[in-house]
Amino acid sequence: MIKYSAMAKPLVLIVEEDAIKRANIASFLSNYRILEASDYLEAKRLVKLNFLKLRIILCNYYIDGKQVHSFIESVSKISHVPRVIVFSNKQPVGDVVSVIKAGAYDYMVQPLTGQKVQQVVASSIDILSLIEKEDELDILSQIGIKERVLNNLQMAKCHREGKTVNTEDILTMCPKLKEQSNVDINNFQKEIFQFSENKLKTLRKAKVLIIEDESMYRLMLSQILSDKYEVFEAGTGAEAVNVLKKEHNIDVVLLDIFLPDVTGDELVSHIKSLNKKAEIIILTAYERVDKAVNSLKSGAFEYINKPVLKVDLMDAISRALDRRYQDSVFPEFSKKFLLNLLSDEVKMGMLQKHCKNKVDSKEVVLMKDIYTFFPKLKDTYIPDTLAVPKNVIASDIQKFVSDLQKQVVSLDS
Repeated sequence: MIKYSAMAKPLVLIVEEDAIKRANIASFLSNYRILEASDYLEAKRLVKLNFLKLRIILCNYYIDGKQVHSFIESVSKISHVPRVIVFSNKQPVGDVVSVIKAGAYDYMVQPLTGQKVQQVVASSIDILSLIEKEDELDILSQIGIKERVLNNLQMAKCHREGKTVNTEDILTMCPKLKEQSNVDINNFQKEIFQFSENKLKTLRKAKVLIIEDESMYRLMLSQILSDKYEVFEAGTGAEAVNVLKKEHNIDVVLLDIFLPDVTGDELVSHIKSLNKKAEIIILTAYERVDKAVNSLKSGAFEYINKPVLKVDLMDAISRALDRRYQDSVFPEFSKKFLLNLLSDEVKMGMLQKHCKNKVDSKEVVLMKDIYTFFPKLKDTYIPDTLAVPKNVIASDIQKFVSDLQKQVVSLDS
């Protein structure tokens, strides 16, 4: 068991309506600081009060007849830091998959043992430590824009259906854009349409890899998909790895959970190491909660039970391609249609919020953070990795940015 100092003990929230069960779970976690809640409403209040310190939330699937999904969603809106671990009596695999897809990190089947609880919580804390050390959280994700873009834009779907992107969809990402006098909405709409058309021209026929040991079932899947996609086949994990090494731009992988030489959930991580952008859809004839959870945690996009209907399979692949396409175009889109169109006042507010988040998390604000919102300031040739003085952040970062902008103007003149 990992040992923490008193000050460094991670904070864990236990959400369970039965007081005896809460106390029992807390007894397994003597090496952690504990908060307790008997319902989702009280739990949400505690998350709001402790969102900078809270690391783990252990939560019952059902409380007062309500499922956990909406609570997980509300937690993610407050903070992306806590890992939500759901526990309950045995549920259908579909219910477990829906919880993981909603944002839960892990799932435990009751009755809970001390060893199981300690193992899952410790592994969650270790993952969080790695994330915090890497410091690679996307800035736009932190300030909430990326999520709204991906929820509202759906350009890939518009392309395939022959639709144009709705300007209102774009404006919902950043309401203040409508209020800016410097934004010509008609021209803005034309630019979005042109951007969409140019991206459409770059789209190729999507590549799908089927990994299935039953040859007849593999052939059936291939015949269903070959009219619309370029299809590759593999009957074992080893064959799949060979295909992925030769074909570096596979878009979607259909993966049977049980293969002769490796289990599908073990293969997910290997696939991601070879092609991190590939979207993986698990296919299985067996209801195994542990396999479903491990697959989704390792990076699988979807988990479907056999026999699968053609309409469900095509829908899952379509959604996977939507996400893949959106993720690929978002960086360029955000730079062209968001940051470049926002006023300095709006971008300054975003920068100040970002700096506050980093300071509250005991992280160092670097020049690259400023460059994200004000890329023109790179012309000052101040290194990206240079830390912004703490007194500047505390007093007036707006004046600091303004002074740098004046330097850029003088350099250009």
